[in-house]
Formats: sequence, C-alpha cells, structure tokens
Amino acid sequence: MTYTENDALAAKGTSPNRVAAFFDVDETLIRGSSSFILAQELWRRGIVGWADIAAAAKGAWKYVLFGEDKEEIDALVQRALKCLEGHSEAEIIAIGEEIYDQFFASRIFPRAKELLEDHRGRGHDVWLISATPSQITDLLARRLGATGGIGTRVALDENGRCLPRLISPLMHGAGKVGAVHWLARKRNIDLSLSYAYSDSANDLPLLRAVGHPAAINPDPKLRLAALASGWRIYDMRWRKRGDLSNSAKKTAKRSAKVAAAIWLTRLVVRQLRRILR
Repeated sequence: MTYTENDALAAKGTSPNRVAAFFDVDETLIRGSSSFILAQELWRRGIVGWADIAAAAKGAWKYVLFGEDKEEIDALVQRALKCLEGHSEAEIIAIGEEIYDQFFASRIFPRAKELLEDHRGRGHDVWLISATPSQITDLLARRLGATGGIGTRVALDENGRCLPRLISPLMHGAGKVGAVHWLARKRNIDLSLSYAYSDSANDLPLLRAVGHPAAINPDPKLRLAALASGWRIYDMRWRKRGDLSNSAKKTAKRSAKVAAAIWLTRLVVRQLRRILR
C-alpha cells in the first residue's frame, strides 16, 4: 500500500465496517532489528562500509537493550539514505527475498505468527507497519500472508534508483498512527474494533488509536503503560506461549517497578547529556 506525505489529506471514506490488526515488525514479529539484518547483507555486497555497519550494530543493540531512540533512528535513516543512493529498487527487493529465507524466517516469533494467522482466520485485515524500507515491509507482509505492509518510502528517480530522501513520513511514532488513520479511511476500517501490537512505547499513539491494543516484548515504558491500562502483554522472548496469565501479573507489576527505575534513569542521563552539550 502506497502512503506518502500528501496522503495526510486523503478523502474520507464511507462508514467503517472492517476490522484490522496492525503489527509492528522489529521485536514484535521478528527477533531483533530487520534494518540491521538488511544492513549486514548490504555490507556483504559492498553497498555499505564498516562505519555504516558499526552504526547499525550500535543502534540494534541499543534498540534491544533499551528500546527505540528517536535521535538514533533519525541519524541511522540519514546514513542509510546516503548508502542506498543510486541503487535500484529491484536490487533491494532481490536482497530482501534472500535475507527472508536466510534470516527473517527463523527469527519470526512463533506466537506472533499464530496471532497474525488467527486474525486472518477471523477475516480481519492484517497490516505490518514499520520504519523499515517499504520494499522489506511489503515482502514480509507477502511472505506472511498479511493483507499488506506500510513502510518508510524512499524516493526513486525515473530509472527506479534510490534518491537520498524520503517521500513518506518515517513510519515511527506519529508517522505510524497517521498512516493507520489514512488506511482506515481508505479501507473503511473501524479502529474502535481493531487491534494493534507493538514492543515500543514510541507506538503508544498507535496502540491508543485502536480498541484492542496489546504489547509484545514491551520495553519498560510500554510495559508500565500496558499494565496501567489493562492491556494484554505477551513476553515472547522467554516464554513459549507469551501471554501473561493472571497469576503472573503480580510478578510482572513488581518487575515493572524495576523497569520504571531503569527507564527514569535513562531519561535523566539523556537530559544531562543534552544540557552538557
């Protein structure tokens, strides 16, 4: 599904009547960072250099350990755009097909795949939405049998080669929820009856936009929000079937206090760094 900055002005549809499930990708459907996996393959092919792969690795580890960081993501996007400049969309798609078979397929959380397939079985639209390049998001959606994908779109020249700029909002935070509202208008989706799954507090606007939000492998801030709101929590990294039972919620609440302390410490450190710059 094509989504650009101009689509923020899309016309309103008729009365909503569809139900949809929206899945984030990294650490929600797939273990780790899909962008880092892509960067590894681009490095192997000589498209990116050591400095680029090191930056991607740093971002991936920070993502896994501490959750998303907007400044880090923005810097990685600019670096990635410079690396992709001049390469064809067809080349990126071909690389994506290879890394799906080699890496993505084995990193999909089985329980997340079950959730996706359950929504399909109930006749729901299923959409993957991620800051990952749209070519990769579309590929993942197709391979997993989802309705479609919405990813970050890179500008192309008349020959189908990448330009160093975006033609869509970055599918992150407010960008995601904007795309979901656009999609709801285009496809007559009733968001009050729909579902959303994410691991990151940056997706709280998306989760709050639907009637049935859930957290998968949540970062500390999202875990706190999910517990406070009574949302379902799935811990798929450590548990074979990840939804927390009622008996486990007391333990989760205690651990959430520790998680909150870690998150607050990170926030204070970031503020101090900004002051001292």
